[in-house]
Amino acid sequence: MIRRPPRSTLSSSSAASDVYKRQINAEYGGIHSQTMGGKGSTLKERAELANKSTTLAIGELDLDSDDLEKALSLCEPSLRSMEASVNKIKRLPALLMQFTNLKQLNLAQNRLSSLPAEVFLRLTALEKLNLDSNLLSDLPDLSPLVKLKELHASNNQIKIFPVVIPPKLQELVLTNNKLIQLPEKDTVWGEATRLVGLDVSDNQIDVLPGSLSQTPALRSLKAANNRLSGIPVEVLRDTKIDVLSLKGNKFEQREFQEFEGAAEYAERRKARCNKSMAGHVDFGRDLI
Repeated sequence: MIRRPPRSTLSSSSAASDVYKRQINAEYGGIHSQTMGGKGSTLKERAELANKSTTLAIGELDLDSDDLEKALSLCEPSLRSMEASVNKIKRLPALLMQFTNLKQLNLAQNRLSSLPAEVFLRLTALEKLNLDSNLLSDLPDLSPLVKLKELHASNNQIKIFPVVIPPKLQELVLTNNKLIQLPEKDTVWGEATRLVGLDVSDNQIDVLPGSLSQTPALRSLKAANNRLSGIPVEVLRDTKIDVLSLKGNKFEQREFQEFEGAAEYAERRKARCNKSMAGHVDFGRDLI
């Protein structure tokens, strides 16, 4: 029986945490040793399971790019989901292109600094893509991902917002990057007909474009901890947005309430919650 060390021990002692993780790996089919033979055996086992379940689960196995390629080489093309987070993967192998049935791909907490465009040209069935906590400075062309519904790429170094938003994308999360602006072209937002939630908090954005109001389904806009000094009237007045998070910018709640369009937003917010609740923006308790 595996006994989890006390939380205080895990947080203060990496050795205790490592022992616990090794116990879990041994118990549930993880890496049985640090030799390539042991890792290779684990990859083979995971691939065999994947060929039965169509899900490849290789997260938290200390894998590098070569290990990923080996695991993929053992899998059938029918693979529909891959969980490869918390590893040491620096590049994606071209072999990944063969898995055109992939619907979910989790590559969070790796060491990816770039993504080969040719790989994503083929992964047109993707619905969920998680790239959180890598070293990415930009994203590949997303236009081939016509079925993508969720894209998470927080905690990277992304400087440029995607110029094409996939038509079925519902949730886009790009927090804690190096964005300084969002696209101004109406077509970028107007073609994002399914986008409901946009989170660009913890960036360096000075201005939100008024063209953001062209996003017909947008309900949640989170832009906390940026450099905003105002919100375009079109965004407040002419959208369906009823959830705003704006704390940590260059204005406070009382100033927001004086913005043109703030009253219309407040009505939508009130309707979302209930008729007795006044509209509000999440500014955080420290700013109220």
